[in-house]
Amino acid sequence: MDDQAELETYLHEMGLSAYETKAYLAVLQQGILTASAATESTDIPQSRIYDVFDSLERKGFVKVQQGRPKKYGAIEPETAVTQYCEYKRDEFEAELSKTRSVGEALVEEFEPRQQGTNGHDDIDIFWSYAGKNRLLIHFGNLCREAESEILMLTAAYSFERVVAAHKEVLAERAADGVDIRVLVSDADAIDPEVWETAREWSTVRPVSGIAGRVYLIDGSKVVVAFRNDADTQYVGVVINSTNLYETLAEFFALTWEHHAGEPVPERT
Repeated sequence: MDDQAELETYLHEMGLSAYETKAYLAVLQQGILTASAATESTDIPQSRIYDVFDSLERKGFVKVQQGRPKKYGAIEPETAVTQYCEYKRDEFEAELSKTRSVGEALVEEFEPRQQGTNGHDDIDIFWSYAGKNRLLIHFGNLCREAESEILMLTAAYSFERVVAAHKEVLAERAADGVDIRVLVSDADAIDPEVWETAREWSTVRPVSGIAGRVYLIDGSKVVVAFRNDADTQYVGVVINSTNLYETLAEFFALTWEHHAGEPVPERT
């Protein structure tokens, strides 16, 4: 890449258009130019050249000498970059202010009855198709916010991932009084160290014949995780629903009592 092309690349990456880049480099390398002279030394159309220089002046790359005709000179790169950063910051702050103002107007005008759930039993769904990590992170965030209980019905592999990723968070929640109980299938496949770690902050019972993954948090948050039929994508759904929570919590409680006293498998 030659020097000219390299300079053009930098200016493009900063956000200048192709015409702005050519016009700035022309005055930077050739000195003060009129619009006509700049057009002759670049392929910028005469009909566009004045708009291009006006834009470069706003962004801090050129200065204008008033007269007939106007003349344009380059601002040295270090100063130009500083001024352009200030321009971008002001532009961003103006856009942010507009977004905030419009958003506040939306909130003020919005009525709960316009929402599909009529303001009751709000539903928030989170999907993850790109593997398990996004759902695992999201579940960890939900655990971090838990205040009363975390109930897990899960499989051995998922349980080991939860323990490895979130044992500190779960230990903290347990220390703050959160009730953490786990029903885990395929328990004989779990490393004994995982059991010992989990028992520090939860009560764990093995189950059999259940392959699903359901996590219940604080009376309303339901997390369901499963593979699709093709077994190629891992899907996660998070639903805020007290009705669904109560139904699944009752199932959890019945399963929990059914497996009371069941021994934890030991592996050597």
